[in-house]
Amino acid sequence: MQSIVGTWEDENSTMTYAADSTWNGTWDTGLSMGGRWAVVGDTLYMFRNRSTALLAYYKVLNVSDKEFKIFSLEGDSTIFNKRRIE
Repeated sequence: MQSIVGTWEDENSTMTYAADSTWNGTWDTGLSMGGRWAVVGDTLYMFRNRSTALLAYYKVLNVSDKEFKIFSLEGDSTIFNKRRIE
């Protein structure tokens, strides 16, 4: 799988996934937070700050140099279509 390291924008947020497995995000509502991330197989796991508690998890549907598509595994089945901005 291609790396998700970089900054991505989707329908409601801008997320940066760093090479050190940390992430920072800002949502259109003004909410900002960060934490750690990991990809295991085709699943993206996101943890808040230094917590071991899972914040969110997604099935990675597609990753390319310019696009990143994930499917929420939290029951709402939302698909996020991200585009690389950095």
